[in-house]
Amino acid sequence: MRTDSLAIELHEELRKTFGDAGARQIRYKLARACGMRDAKMFMERLRVTDPAMALALGPVHFAHVGWAFVDIFPESAPQPNEDYFLVYDHPFSFEAAAYLANGIKSDHPVCQMNAGYSSGWCEVAFGVELKGEEITCRAKGDEKCIFVQAHPRHLDRLIREYKEKAGLA
Repeated sequence: MRTDSLAIELHEELRKTFGDAGARQIRYKLARACGMRDAKMFMERLRVTDPAMALALGPVHFAHVGWAFVDIFPESAPQPNEDYFLVYDHPFSFEAAAYLANGIKSDHPVCQMNAGYSSGWCEVAFGVELKGEEITCRAKGDEKCIFVQAHPRHLDRLIREYKEKAGLA
């Protein structure tokens, strides 16, 4: 399946039925479920139990299937509890790339599938409920597609804190 189909056409079809916010949420949840399933399969097949090793497998797989590269930022602190914090860039995100290649500019981040897949993978790897959100997106004119991932209880606070520290607020 072409990535443009997932990034643009799928969103448009879902938007017709569920509205823009509903389409974004469905794409996020679909990708999150896929990320969880893929992480379980990889961890079982490779007999990986160490969360850090499972996290390291994610970006390799993600790049191999053509979704994006992953650059994890040094201020990240992934750990198997509610204090988990990950901030990262997805250079060459297939979703942002599809928008840019088709001359489409968005007024909001478009990489919901990237955010969902990553959070699903990391939730399985670390055994803690996680949510991811894209805070800057190349499809809306930002320099990078930057994501923050954390326990849902702390996500909004950690996004605010990161944006302030990074000068994005």
